[in-house]
Amino acid sequence: MVRPSTTSRRTSNTSLQSLIDELPAERLENVLTHTSWAPDRASSYERLEFLGDSVLELAVARELYERYPDFTEGQMAKIRSHVVSRASCAVVAGELELGERMSQRAVAVPQEELDRLARNRNVLAALLEAALGAVFLEYGFERIEDAVVGAFAGRIEYALTTYVDHKTELQ
Repeated sequence: MVRPSTTSRRTSNTSLQSLIDELPAERLENVLTHTSWAPDRASSYERLEFLGDSVLELAVARELYERYPDFTEGQMAKIRSHVVSRASCAVVAGELELGERMSQRAVAVPQEELDRLARNRNVLAALLEAALGAVFLEYGFERIEDAVVGAFAGRIEYALTTYVDHKTELQ
């Protein structure tokens, strides 16, 4: 079965990386501050992570809904679940080098701990979701949606191939 590419049909030259790079210093500091070394919980990435999780789910859900009108709710939910998983978020965070950026900004944290955190899948996923929350607060959903979908295009394509094509073969 031939499907349209997941490359966004909307025109946007803004990448998620550039949106993150344009964040005000204080907001970026929150994105890259792990809870264990934050002066208080509000200074860490946790609250932004909470928000970013919802931003990601909405962007992916809308992309699937618009791009694949013949998919059932169950098919879209399964694909979205894979795309927004911790593993997928960690992959995108790695591509954006968020773990390395966190390590570079940390002060008075032992290097061993920084190395461990910068490679931890859960931490990477949390950093990515925090970055999404931060860019949402700074720029709004309309400005960031294409960049979010673009950053996850490979994960969407993989989920389509893995979860939809295999089901089709069984029918």
